[in-house]
Amino acid sequence: MSEQSPSVNRTVWLRENARPGEVVQATLVADFPAERLAEVEAAWEPWRARRPDAEHSHWDWRNKTDPDLLRWLRLFAIERDGVQGLMAVLNRPTPSRLAPDAPLMYVSVLETAPWNLPQFTDSPLYSGCGIQLLAAAAEMSEVSGWGGRIGLHSLEQAEWFYDHCGMTRV
Repeated sequence: MSEQSPSVNRTVWLRENARPGEVVQATLVADFPAERLAEVEAAWEPWRARRPDAEHSHWDWRNKTDPDLLRWLRLFAIERDGVQGLMAVLNRPTPSRLAPDAPLMYVSVLETAPWNLPQFTDSPLYSGCGIQLLAAAAEMSEVSGWGGRIGLHSLEQAEWFYDHCGMTRV
């Protein structure tokens, strides 16, 4: 866990899939501006349209721009040659099902750019966006005094990823 607060933009590392074993620098952007979500949708929507059977093909990050909603959410992004991943977390503690007296950081939405997902392309560009975003959520939980605990509701097509990350199914 980094000693830096998740409120600080910082370098993270992604695997560049075209060059096995190679890692590249990207930036974890804390407090990603909601005004930029339309830009992300413009880039991601055509890719999502190619796979309407994907569980998240209907997602629209512009739904997260309402000021009342943004009072409760904090947006994070991974940027390298555009936005490679996005996450929205609740900025207040959420009760844990495993330990009701121990609050956790709730990940409301997490999405990797479609060109990084094997269900959208045979040659994903980068790997590691999701795990970097989850690490930021765990760090935010730690800094907030919630012990690094995080929780989320997974789409069925992403359960393998969260299992691989070592999360406990509830």
